[in-house]
Formats: sequence, C-alpha cells, structure tokens
Amino acid sequence: MYSRLPYASFKLYGIFEHFLYLIGTVLVFVLQVRMVFDAVAEFRLELLFDFAERMAGTVNRKAFESLLYSGAFDNFGYSRQQYSMTCITSDASFLDSLVRYADLYRKDSLDASVSLFGDMEEIKPVRPAVPEIREEDKDKDNMALLHKEKELVGMYLSSHPLNKYAFEIENFTTCHLDELSPLITKCDTEKSTADVRVGGFITSMDESVNRFGKPVLRAVIEDFNGSYEIRLNGKDIDTFKPFLGVNSAVFIEGKIEEMFFRKPEDRKEKGDPPYTFRLKKIISLGNVTESYLKGFALNITTPQLNSEFRENLVKVIRKHSGNIPLTMFLYDPKTQYNIEFLSKRFRIAVTAQFIEDITDLKINYNVIRK
Repeated sequence: MYSRLPYASFKLYGIFEHFLYLIGTVLVFVLQVRMVFDAVAEFRLELLFDFAERMAGTVNRKAFESLLYSGAFDNFGYSRQQYSMTCITSDASFLDSLVRYADLYRKDSLDASVSLFGDMEEIKPVRPAVPEIREEDKDKDNMALLHKEKELVGMYLSSHPLNKYAFEIENFTTCHLDELSPLITKCDTEKSTADVRVGGFITSMDESVNRFGKPVLRAVIEDFNGSYEIRLNGKDIDTFKPFLGVNSAVFIEGKIEEMFFRKPEDRKEKGDPPYTFRLKKIISLGNVTESYLKGFALNITTPQLNSEFRENLVKVIRKHSGNIPLTMFLYDPKTQYNIEFLSKRFRIAVTAQFIEDITDLKINYNVIRK
C-alpha cells in the first residue's frame, strides 16, 4: 500500500505540473494576440512596417511566421510568397529582414531616448525593400501555404486548396473520398467490382518496408469532404510515385476489386480475398478538362437577352479563351422552342473562374464529356 502511494503522488504532481505549463503557454499566446489586436484597434495600422515597428520586442520571429501563414498579413497588400523570397537589400528572406528591422528599430528607439542627440534621421534603420513578384507567380506553392494555414489554425480560412479545381471534381469524379471506404466495404459484401474516379491533393507521402522486406508507399489524398490513404506495393510504386508528391493536385482512375488472386480450391478453405481500391491511372487535376471534356454548352432563355447581357457574355467568353468547343442553347418559354448554336468563332477554357463568371450572369450550363 505504501509502495504505490509515492509513485501515485509523483505521477499526480507531474500531471499537475504539465497542466500548469500548458496554461502558462496558452496565457502567453493569448497575451501576444491581445497586444496585437490592441495595436491594430488603437493605431489602425495600414502598413506592414507600422505593424513591425509597433510589435518590435513583443512578437518574435515564430509569431511573425504563424501570423503570416494563418493569413493575418494578407490585407497588407503582399502575397505570402513574397515573404519567403530573398530580400533585394540582403541575402536573407524578406520575413527575416522584416524581423531584423523590427529589432533594430526597437534598439534604435531605446538608444535615442537616452541619447544627447535625440532622434537623428541618419542613424535610423532602413526598411527592407519588398521583393517584387510576377502576377503569374502569386499562385505558386499556394497549396503548400494553405496546408500550413490549416496546420496553424485547424481549418482553411482564406480559401480551400481545391477551389480552383471545383469544376473538375464536381463534374468528373464519381464519389467523394469520405465515401470511398464505405463503397469498398459494400463491394466486398456484395462481391462486386466498381470503377471509381476521385480527385484531391496529396497531404502526405511515406515510404517504408513491410515485414517481408518489400517496399510499401502510403499517400494520403484529401478533397472537400474527407481523405483516404492510398497504399501501393511492387511495380505500382514505380508507376504512380512520380504523381504523388506532397501538395500535388491529382485525378485518379481506379477500380474496387479483390486485393489479390486466390485459386478456387483455396477459396473454399481460406475464403475470398478482401477488396481494395486499385489505381489504374493518375493525371494532374489541371489536365482533366483536356482529357475528358469534349464540349461545353450554355443554356440561355430569351427573357435574358438584352444588349447588356450580350456585352457581358462576350467579355466573359473572350476573357476565358481556350480550346474547348462552345455550344449555346437558346430556349423560348412562350413557343417552347430550343435552338442549338455551335460557335465557330469562340472556344473557351473551362476553369473555376469561368464557372463563377457565368454563374454571376445567371447562366446554366451542361458538360459534354468524351
């Protein structure tokens, strides 16, 4: 009885000590967040450098990085990619240069308060120059940045990594990833096969060796509704590994079937093999429309027709010029006539932005698949 008491007391004390540490950590974080909000509310900070100067000595580099990847700096007018680019005036990244400038500014302010010469302009630290970025590079590594945002916040706040592929996932996949495991179970129960198409982005990829010394690859794919772990063995690793890089947006064709072959005589003794989702083909989500879309049709009614509607529609079509044939169906509610027009002049690129633009014009559409 006495031998257990000291251990139990020590264990209880350890738990209590750990709890106090967690509480202290949370309080420090909350205090930093409160100071940030107070500074914004009091000074209505509009410039990034105003924020850095105000928070110098209060927010460290790790906190700056967390604020950056959680989207807190998005309204300052710079893309998140610019913070990781090399600063023009130094060899460090812009984020590191910004944190360094904040430290120098704080030190200079303290020195100036006790200096005989006061606030001299020539000895003030110089603000680092913001690296320039091309418009087409602003979406580069966007999935990786959004993945970090979810790690920090627990959810996607600014946007979902797959928003730009919403059209492809909605129109060319046969099930969501959270439905895949139940579908495999259903096929196993009914002893039937199913062709499946899914889309998403790779959140993790890991290579290991099984107990027999053979390589095994596991990759987790995620879409809007859930995730699924893909497991590959043998030659499938060499075939599909190049497509399964972390943060890659992929479209997968596969089949739910038996995991391996078993002879009829062995089935009587051991039963049927379990079912699994076997990969057949992987392509980039950005190439789905080129591979599977034959044409695109707009459904327009005669009450919609006016000069403003026509002008806006032409702007949208020209803005999204591409290689997909465009068809228009004009429907008259009075006569119930439906006339088909195949455009020989315009071809379009079907993207999420194009879908958003025609939705704003209140135009319904049909997808013509190959």
